[in-house]
Amino acid sequence: MVFGFHENRRDELALYTRSLVEILNTLAGGIQVPDGTVGSGQTYPTRVPDQSPGRLIGVRVQPKRPEDSFAAVEYGRNWYVIDKTDFATKSTFGLLMFLTAVMERSSLSPVPVISIPSG
Repeated sequence: MVFGFHENRRDELALYTRSLVEILNTLAGGIQVPDGTVGSGQTYPTRVPDQSPGRLIGVRVQPKRPEDSFAAVEYGRNWYVIDKTDFATKSTFGLLMFLTAVMERSSLSPVPVISIPSG
């Protein structure tokens, strides 16, 4: 089994997967956006309603820091929150963290070393 685009061989099963950018774009549809940001042209509306059966990730927005959550990030004047009881979102979030870690490791290339004289 191989991943990516290349010439198929008879003894291989090639899987053409989405890029990480495509995955992130799909997941972005489950992030609630603050009132007024769509109308002012700052962002697109949420594409997947919070309780939709096809929802992969659910991030809600609120003005105040949450008391108890799985994850919360302050951005601008709002908090983006993953509820600690939202198992589907927590699973998707964990998979996303794993995929980004794999992508980081798989794209490692030697970094140029720069020597700066100190004397």
